[in-house]
Parts: sequence; C-alpha cells; structure tokens
Amino acid sequence: MASEFEGVWTALVTPMKSTGDIDWKSFEALIHSQIEAKVTGVVPCGTTGESPTLDEDEKKELILKCIQWCAGSDVKVMAGTGSNDTRQSVAFSKWASDQGVAACLVVNPYYNRPSFPGLKAHYLAIAESTKCPIMVYHVPGRTQLHLKADDLVSLAALPRLSGLKEATGNVAFASEILECARKRSVKIDLLSGDDVTFWPLLAVGSTGIVSVASNVIPKEMVALYRAAKEGRFSDGLAIHQKYYPFFRDLFLEANPVPVKQALEDRGVMEGQVRLPLARMSEPTLVMLRNTMKRCGL
Repeated sequence: MASEFEGVWTALVTPMKSTGDIDWKSFEALIHSQIEAKVTGVVPCGTTGESPTLDEDEKKELILKCIQWCAGSDVKVMAGTGSNDTRQSVAFSKWASDQGVAACLVVNPYYNRPSFPGLKAHYLAIAESTKCPIMVYHVPGRTQLHLKADDLVSLAALPRLSGLKEATGNVAFASEILECARKRSVKIDLLSGDDVTFWPLLAVGSTGIVSVASNVIPKEMVALYRAAKEGRFSDGLAIHQKYYPFFRDLFLEANPVPVKQALEDRGVMEGQVRLPLARMSEPTLVMLRNTMKRCGL
C-alpha cells in the first residue's frame, strides 16, 4: 500500500520580532526555502512553532499563509491542531480540514493523562470530524503519556489515523511498533520525530521524518531521505554523520530555542521566542555555535 505520510516534513518555527509579534516576512521566506528544497511538506503550529503560546487567530493565519504560499508547488501542509481538550481539537481539526490541509498533526493529550479508552475516543472524535488524514504525535517527554506499541497500532487501525510521529528517540521501540503492525496487518506510516533517529529509523522501516533541523538545512535532509530511498546507503550515512552533532545540539535547551538561534546566526530571522521560553544561556550558546562551525554551518 502507498504511504500517505513519507519524506521530509519540516516542523516550522514561528518567526517572531522583539515585540513578540509574528514576523510574517521571515515566515514567507522560510516557506519559500522549503519549497526550493523540495521537502514533502511543512507543519505549522506544532511544538517547534511554539503552539502553546499562539492564540487561535495566529494559528489560523499561520495555516492559511502556508496553504497560500505552498499553492502551485508540490509541498503539502500538515497543520498542528491537537490539544488536551477534545472539543477544541475537534473544532480546530475540522476547520483546518475544511481549509484544504493535506493532514492534521494531533498530539497525545498532555497534563490530563487519559486512559487508553479515553485517548481512543479522543482520536476517533477528531477523525470523524475531518476529511483529511490524521497523524498521531507520540511524544512522552512532553505529554508523560507513553503508549504501548499495540495501543499505537490500535490507533492506526482507526479511520484516517494511519500516520504516527514517533518521538521517543528509541529505535527498538519503533521496530516493535512496526512488527506489531505487520502481525496485525495494520497499515502504519511511522515518521521519526527526532532528527537524530531519522537515518536509523529509515533502516527499520520508517517512511520519513517531521524535522526540526530542516528549518536550517532542508536540502540536506531531503538528500538524506533520497539516499535511503535510492539505496545509496554510504551517501546517506555520510550526511547523517556530518550533521549528527547539529541534530543533537538542537536540543541543548527546549525546542525551538536552539533552532531559532541557529536561524538567527545564519541571518535568516531573529531568534526571538515567547515566554515562558527564553533565549539560550551563554554556555549552551557557545556549544551550539561551536558545533555549527564544525558542521560547516
């Protein structure tokens, strides 16, 4: 079966000015850099986009701008529409689907830590309200909700829920999910949610990535994916090894603080973040810059 989710999807940052307002000019330039690099898709309003501090009007405008600026290209838009409130997630996912997004990215509910029956009902309600596919975002480090492989495959068996952004950073767990899906004959498109595991997960059956690093190096991330698809493993490994230190150091502090700093250092945009996030501390800033220099960035 063909994959609905594959390739490189960029988890977009939300550029901001020192005033805290969204920098729309820089956001448009970022989108065009992704189109030029031929990524599969862009993902506004996710964790990397600082979704917890965006209001509803800002989220809608970010999504609409992505749809507008990607029109006429092959780049798809997957909107981050999840929250820990089912009614809100349903309404926002339905709105995004009605605007014509290719898919919605829905994070596991955080803080309220539902049981699996509650979680399943949450996703089913969202899926029933949309016309587009849904990608489940499994990120226990932020939600404190670590699902079993069988539970994730059970979600993938629901209508429109075949995508999984797997962000545990655990290659063995990804292999377990894929093995479980094979045994149950359930179609699942598993994408890495961490740049450091992109290359290893491709080796065990992943179909792509939702990437932070591709805000900065989209062409290189696409080249890594194509190397795997074309069986040029030494080429792909060389790209992974060259940029692995950068992948790692993008999480020296909470995402997206380091990636925004990297974009500022490369003259792409200001590195401003919204409170409660703060700019990088001096020790980690020095580490990031040293790593970028070693990686040729």
